Amino acid sequence: MEYKTISNKTEHMIIIEKSKFICNLTPVQSEEEAFEFISLIKKKYKDASHNVWGFQLKDGMTRRYNDDGEPSGTAGVPTLNVLIKAELTNVCAVVTRYFGGVKLGAGGLIRAYSASVSSAIEEDNIIKMETCQFVNIELSYQSHSLVNYYINEKKIKTIDTEFSDVVKITILLPIGQVDHVKTELVEKTGGNVIISCGEKIFSHI
Repeated sequence: MEYKTISNKTEHMIIIEKSKFICNLTPVQSEEEAFEFISLIKKKYKDASHNVWGFQLKDGMTRRYNDDGEPSGTAGVPTLNVLIKAELTNVCAVVTRYFGGVKLGAGGLIRAYSASVSSAIEEDNIIKMETCQFVNIELSYQSHSLVNYYINEKKIKTIDTEFSDVVKITILLPIGQVDHVKTELVEKTGGNVIISCGEKIFSHI
């Protein structure tokens, strides 16, 4: 299982018909985190005309939005729909509007809020999260340099290395690579290695 999200918070402003639209995006892991972010932005822009928001979580069922005083269906839904169409999950978007004196109408509002979120989404900020698993490797000092070279060559993410009477290395692998890497480690060490699998998590490798 995998999904797309963003790696960092981002803020972007556009001006449409004298109204200022400021979109803040952030990665979130839960509804609680999303609502905390929404509250933070509302406090930051407490003098704004509207603070519209929308978010969806990776379970595919949790989707929330709010028009914050804009006509029903013209703000929160377009904000959320951009995230859905971009296939971004575990993301919360808050669009702050400072009214510029020109009424946009229902269609204009929909286009404006959609454009605000779309313009804030940067391709280099989008990451793919996938199911990964911690793998624990226990081996002798004689085998360490060989295994360490293999890990670096394959660009495997190392979480921890402990040196005691033996060497213990914890790595993180996409779930689909676990069996292959285990087999190769056994072959390269002539079987002189103890490998155990740990917790599975969503991660960006």
